[in-house]
Amino acid sequence: PMITVLSSPKAGSGVSTTAALLAFAISHDTPTHLVDLCGDQLALFGLVPRPGATIEVAKHLTIHDLTHSSLDDQATTIDQLAQLGEHVIIDAGTPDHSIHDRLPAGTVRRWVLRPCYLALRRVADHSVRPDEVIMLAEHGRSLTARDIAAITSAPVTATLDIDSHIARATDSGLLCTQPPAAVLTSLAGLARPQQAD
Repeated sequence: PMITVLSSPKAGSGVSTTAALLAFAISHDTPTHLVDLCGDQLALFGLVPRPGATIEVAKHLTIHDLTHSSLDDQATTIDQLAQLGEHVIIDAGTPDHSIHDRLPAGTVRRWVLRPCYLALRRVADHSVRPDEVIMLAEHGRSLTARDIAAITSAPVTATLDIDSHIARATDSGLLCTQPPAAVLTSLAGLARPQQAD
């Protein structure tokens, strides 16, 4: 069991969608909590957003919408979930969200990045670096996972192809009822802590 916070230095990079898919992939094997600090998760699951709601959206997967909660309440809830010994995925949006300073020790900080020059320029705006990066690969980009790793000083531990099926499933509220199997397989491996070299 582990706590993972997802964010990106560039808005619109796919953090919320990646967080939803990661939580869904992990929940097949273990109880998982998806903490929403951005207000998008219930909508991604085809549900009406309800700030403050705690809803079991699938077997072993519960969303906690803390978007409008105070920072203290957000931190307290995350600490309580951490004590359960189950996976906790946090959709924090950006690396400058105040929750980052209040996360439990051992939290894995993953950035979601596209191999985009504009996104990588934003990396310089943040003094804190991620532990790992999830790269959303776009056809035709010249930048690679190696470039992202060099600029962020963090390994790219998963690469997901940007898939039109994900966009269509998201638009129709079916993201986690019809997710691409290859995406879930790539993300499920992130449930296991990386072995030190």
